[in-house]
Amino acid sequence: MLQRIQRPEQPELNSTSIQELMCLAASLKKQKANRMKSRSEHGEHKVRLKGHGLELKELRAYQPSDEPRHIDWRVSARTGEPHTRVFEEEKEHSHVLITDLSQNAYFGTRDTFISTRYAQLGALIGGRIKHLGDRFGYIYQYGNERHANLTTKNWQGFQTLLVDMSRLEQRTKHTSDEVNILDKTSTKLRSNNIIILTDKVSLSPTDKEYFKRLAKKNQLTWIVIEDSNAAQLPKGTYTFMTSMGKLTRHISPAHENTIDNQYQLNKLRLQKDLISLGVRFLSYDLTESPLSIVNSLLRHGCLR
Repeated sequence: MLQRIQRPEQPELNSTSIQELMCLAASLKKQKANRMKSRSEHGEHKVRLKGHGLELKELRAYQPSDEPRHIDWRVSARTGEPHTRVFEEEKEHSHVLITDLSQNAYFGTRDTFISTRYAQLGALIGGRIKHLGDRFGYIYQYGNERHANLTTKNWQGFQTLLVDMSRLEQRTKHTSDEVNILDKTSTKLRSNNIIILTDKVSLSPTDKEYFKRLAKKNQLTWIVIEDSNAAQLPKGTYTFMTSMGKLTRHISPAHENTIDNQYQLNKLRLQKDLISLGVRFLSYDLTESPLSIVNSLLRHGCLR
């Protein structure tokens, strides 16, 4: 089964494979939080809410404003200085999954297509949230379709959208190269864990403002899955399917370098923008297992 997840027989997924992934997500163990930033993480930002819930947030030196009943006497005795426990506010967990795929996502040189990996990751994320009983919503954009439901319990409909998103016919439909998926309604979200899955590496000016407002009241994680082997195709003539039909292009080393350099520049510019907006950025390669990626999200605190 794990081999089939890593390398699906075909890039188009069916309802059975989506259901398998959602069930598998329920069995994943909670990972120990990794407080160190990885090379692929930039702009970490978390919503801080004070309170006295059930989950311990941190243990720190006692401050005059702290309540004496929260003093940790064992640690205080061991260190010789008073320490207090600070708790996260007990609240209902709420998540929103945003997916925005371009035509370029329906391609891959190894294992599977980028679009397939995003659909698999969406199934694992959704399955995890369903297993925990948390609130869930989504905004999907692919091909020329857009679907949004910020408070859904229709998991069957969610699975159907993932299957539809993986269909290769979506790559024949024209989409913008910029992320342009938010609207005034979505920017009203508060205290949500928002995960963005997209292969796009440029933000529209409007969405920059939207993401800036969202990051002030929510925890945002931006996830890019890229095919590092795409810039190393052997020289020759290739035929690509586009919204305008078949396109023939000759690939030379100079042409590859130009494309790859432009992509990397755009990606670095995106990272810089996200850092300034307070959005966590995570990047993974197409060859990484979706299970490995979702375990990474658990370690980073993007999921629980």
